[in-house]
Amino acid sequence: MLKPRRRLTKRQLKEDKLLTTIYQIQTYLENEWKRIIIIGGSAVVMLILVFYFYQSNQAQEQEAASKLYILEFQYIERQAYDDQLVNGLEDIINQYPNTLSGGNATFYLANAYYYLGNYQKAEEYFEKYLDKYDGADFLKSSALAGIAASFEQRKMYKEASEFYLRSFEEFPDEYLVPDNMLGAARTLALSGQKEEAKDQCKDIIEKFPNTKQALDAERLLARL
Repeated sequence: MLKPRRRLTKRQLKEDKLLTTIYQIQTYLENEWKRIIIIGGSAVVMLILVFYFYQSNQAQEQEAASKLYILEFQYIERQAYDDQLVNGLEDIINQYPNTLSGGNATFYLANAYYYLGNYQKAEEYFEKYLDKYDGADFLKSSALAGIAASFEQRKMYKEASEFYLRSFEEFPDEYLVPDNMLGAARTLALSGQKEEAKDQCKDIIEKFPNTKQALDAERLLARL
């Protein structure tokens, strides 16, 4: 028995039109590329290719963003980091490696590994995010701090202090600067660089008075 034809929404019609256009351009290029080069030269080909890849990348980005949003929503409902979240993020990274959402998924995956206690994997994916994606400054600053925290958890205090320092020296206007300065002071002290740790504590107290970080810096300074 045939089912009644479902009425398409405006959004579905728009998506269908986009996919049809992409398919038509791709088919045309496959069948006529030699004639295009002879008649119009490489400039015409380049224009068509730019349009084709732009439309294709837009569609990929929208799909990746949608999957990432659904995964984030499910995580908020569960309020827990687990293998399901990790697997979902890995799927997005593998399917859409060159999209903005693929970059965000890389950052979230590093964060997930950190909270799951896999600090080496966390460091690896924070590094991957910084190397491959040019995201917002607060994400890059957080990725540097994430690497620092991963080193700190593995008791590699000298390396941790270097990344804490980078996180606020390279991005001095981000809101996590006081926390990262405190992280630098703490790991400098733990790595035996007490004078540098004292300087960091004094900077926190001077620049961020009447904050929890300043109070913690005063306590750390008293122990050095």
